[in-house]
Amino acid sequence: MHVLLISRYFHHSTSGIQTYIEAIDKGYFNDSLSIIAKNSNKPHKIPIKNHKVYYCYKKKLRNIQCNFLIKLFVKGFIKLFFLLVINRTVRYQISERLLNALQSIKKQDINICISAIVSPEGLIPVILKKLYGFKSVILLHGSEIHSFSGRFQHKWLMKYILENSDIVVANSFFMKSEVQKFVGSKMNNVFVNYMGYDDKIFNIKNNYHEKKKYYKSVILTVSNFVYGKGLDILLNALAEVKKTRQDFIYIMLGNRRDGSYQDYLDELIVKKELKDFVQFQDGVHHDKLPSFYHSCDFVVLPSRKEAFGLVILEANACGKPVIGSDVGGIPEIIKDRENGLLFKPESHMELAEKIIYLLENPDYCRDLGYNARKKVETTFTWERSIKRLKQRINKI
Repeated sequence: MHVLLISRYFHHSTSGIQTYIEAIDKGYFNDSLSIIAKNSNKPHKIPIKNHKVYYCYKKKLRNIQCNFLIKLFVKGFIKLFFLLVINRTVRYQISERLLNALQSIKKQDINICISAIVSPEGLIPVILKKLYGFKSVILLHGSEIHSFSGRFQHKWLMKYILENSDIVVANSFFMKSEVQKFVGSKMNNVFVNYMGYDDKIFNIKNNYHEKKKYYKSVILTVSNFVYGKGLDILLNALAEVKKTRQDFIYIMLGNRRDGSYQDYLDELIVKKELKDFVQFQDGVHHDKLPSFYHSCDFVVLPSRKEAFGLVILEANACGKPVIGSDVGGIPEIIKDRENGLLFKPESHMELAEKIIYLLENPDYCRDLGYNARKKVETTFTWERSIKRLKQRINKI
């Protein structure tokens, strides 16, 4: 099979979406693969092997040189249709990506088109399916459902893409139920396929050596600094923990995407007198995460919403348990008191109790980490995840 992959995230983002794309690119799709991606100013961190990558630059449609057929299709169909449905910015995004897709398929024997984002890129596989009989696959991650629920035209477009794709890949059963609620019907094309971790990067090697860097218990979060990740809940919990224990360090690792929320966290740290207990780490590349996992005692994921929780897999693969909020797809990975701990969403008091318990019972913490490691290595590797995806595509 020859796969055409459409993604705005490719080697220039640290999101879970990029991790998925990199897993495909690293060779789990051993067949020929072409990638159409947003342009990036950063150099490639990961080898591209024999795959072809076409970068899209933001140009106005009239300045793009193309043959008459593509001009007719793009300027006619897209301009007529999308002008009525989508705003100007999104229309240009669709136009340039579709143009690149059409140019690419003229040169290669492509029969599968995968979009890493539902909308607007997800329309490309649907159109290519209708034009050329491609197998169309959409990777659904979670945030798209809620972010596109506002304007009518966006909601309509997203429903159209989801209903007319051959396969919609949801990363959890929670996400499958959410997309069915969004569309308003039972969709037979939704396929649940858990994400994975790279066992060559995330493992238990050098665990003891890394831990020697600190002389206190280390609590870690790995997430973007946004409201939905619930980092303020954890800070409030740590303020309670500090009343009984001061032998801990909290490392906040992630990307500062929301300036106003970051300001709120800074104010909260000062207000709760946590400045001596908190360390910020910003802009850490994905390949460098294992050293942080190895250095910590456990990880906390206090999300207000979470479709899956890739961080859990990576921490577990390094032998570290996770305390997670009982929300979204998190309980599909964490079984309470078996391979981690769950707490009631938004309850910083319950979270504080869980943290104190692990701090006071290090042997139990290590046992949870051992159980977590056993579970992920038999279920959640990227190799298994991509294998399941290929098997499902082959059934179309």
